[in-house]
Amino acid sequence: MKYIRNLLPLLYLLIITSPAMSEVRFGIMGGRTEYKLHLDKQDTQETKFSDKKGLAVGAVLDLGINRYFDLSFEPMYLKKGAEKEFQDMEIGLIKSSITTSHFEMPVLLKLSLNKYGINPYLVGGATASYLLDAKEEFGNEYLEYGFENEVDIKDDFTSTDYGYLYGGGLSIPIGNSTLFVEGRYVNGLADINNIEGSTTEIMTEGWQFLAGISFQLGGGNADIMKQDAGGNDDDEDPRDTPKPHVYGEEIDGKVRCIPEFIVPANPCRFDTKPVNSYMGKICYIVFPGSKWETTSPVPKIREAQELYASYCIYLNFEEKKVSRKVKRKMELWYKIWLDSLRNSIIPKGHEKGIRKEIKAKNPNFTQQELDEAVEKRIESKLYSSTMPDSLHEDFRQKMLGLQQTCYRGCKGTLVVFMDQYICKNPRPTRVSACQRDFNQIGIVFLDNGSKNILAHELVHLLGKEKPDIPGGVTWGHHEICREEVNYCTRGKWWNTYQFGDYLTYENYFEIIKNKAGVKLFKRIK
Repeated sequence: MKYIRNLLPLLYLLIITSPAMSEVRFGIMGGRTEYKLHLDKQDTQETKFSDKKGLAVGAVLDLGINRYFDLSFEPMYLKKGAEKEFQDMEIGLIKSSITTSHFEMPVLLKLSLNKYGINPYLVGGATASYLLDAKEEFGNEYLEYGFENEVDIKDDFTSTDYGYLYGGGLSIPIGNSTLFVEGRYVNGLADINNIEGSTTEIMTEGWQFLAGISFQLGGGNADIMKQDAGGNDDDEDPRDTPKPHVYGEEIDGKVRCIPEFIVPANPCRFDTKPVNSYMGKICYIVFPGSKWETTSPVPKIREAQELYASYCIYLNFEEKKVSRKVKRKMELWYKIWLDSLRNSIIPKGHEKGIRKEIKAKNPNFTQQELDEAVEKRIESKLYSSTMPDSLHEDFRQKMLGLQQTCYRGCKGTLVVFMDQYICKNPRPTRVSACQRDFNQIGIVFLDNGSKNILAHELVHLLGKEKPDIPGGVTWGHHEICREEVNYCTRGKWWNTYQFGDYLTYENYFEIIKNKAGVKLFKRIK
């Protein structure tokens, strides 16, 4: 019991230092067990035990404590036992098989190494079990000596057992569910020998190999759409839907939706179409160290909200934060990445040559004017040059890692506001864009001056059938009517661009149908 008592202060400390249980998951699991019994001293019959295979089925309830730890309750039904050999003075060596059935309740602390992506994790904790039945089986060759094929030996064992366990596993998120596999070692601490007159201590030990699936029930931000969606009565008027908003900011909500609105349809004619109302949620992050930290992205978010609200699509945007430690790492990586980009295109020797050339043509420049002219020339060169593939891949991997870090509560979507953004769909681009194979949008600081830039990229993202399967009319496809938000004739990516104000029928219905392959929207009746 002292092992279990030592765990309680640690669990208490973890729980009280967490603001709230951030996530609740429920699931089922099953698998194989390998148990045996062991004796503290050898008995007169020279009894030996070896592993016996069994099965385990149960449920799992995970309560998120913070980004690293979960508290897990796992009630299960399982088989234990052992293969037994002992010596009889008259018969000789006798073999039998002991099978015990238990209801067991492990309480575990789970340490996740990458909680929001493909996650290797460690588990450890305490377990207690209640004996349901126990049988000992003998082969037919022992019948002539008075043995029975099966003997009830439940009274030979105590009804309860307890111990500790530890192990590890791997979990893989798939949408709102998570698949996992796990292995753990279990060691009993109680003497389960209940044979009258026996002084030999018998304890259990074994392995559990489990697999299962869990689903998010709530906690953290899981219920955010439910909280914001308002009433859902059948007679609710879509126009009474609560205003969309930015978390931590207030939106004026001047644009309101009507059940029938005017949309442009090809070729550039206008018509009306009845629609339903929807409420959705998307997460966003301001990349540490970017200019967006001093110029808020909220006006660009409001701009997108108002366009979609006019089509009865009410988008909530929630800002994701990272710890100071992670923020410092991100800032350092981005500085190194930008320096690598600059040095790969403009080596130090070339920069000196540019400076010398400008100074020769403008001998009257002050030092400040010279520095500004050099930076302007370098910036122009950086804009128009091809980026090395290695830097593209490095950027892509970092953005994929950021997606996994911000996964919880984001419905698999993320908008990243940063100074430069790299996308490869299929060719590399250095502009605000939507990734093809995961649901992420990047908005570069240059596009702070581009009208409806976020609304445009949301057409591409929301219309995708799945993260890696583009939609038919919303992906890699620009409309032909200048008034439409998906119309684009942007030439040089380093120039701002003014997108239109309308969705087409096709855009709207593909967005509502596909929802980026995840459950982004909730219909408001």
